[in-house]
Amino acid sequence: MPFQIMGENPPADGKFFFSVERFDYTKGIKEKLIAYRRYFQKYPNRIGKDVLYQVAVTNRRTVDTYRVYQDECLDLARTIVAEFKDPSRPEWKPLIFQTDG
Repeated sequence: MPFQIMGENPPADGKFFFSVERFDYTKGIKEKLIAYRRYFQKYPNRIGKDVLYQVAVTNRRTVDTYRVYQDECLDLARTIVAEFKDPSRPEWKPLIFQTDG
């Protein structure tokens, strides 16, 4: 069975958000993740329906500032996935975070 981003039997009103950028603190990825978390807090009826697919190509991991920022973003992404599970759709994830291009 092919991988389905929206999960099995996605709802008709589900939204798919897609974003691609270099994994750099100037791109606002952390702010986007914070806003996405607030979105589900404000609109809990969207849990189990909407998915953000974030591609953030890792770069400059040897530079402390970049590494710390990237780790903070990845921790926040894991928090979002853990916080907004939908028991009625166990295969669904609110966020897919890809770090390779």
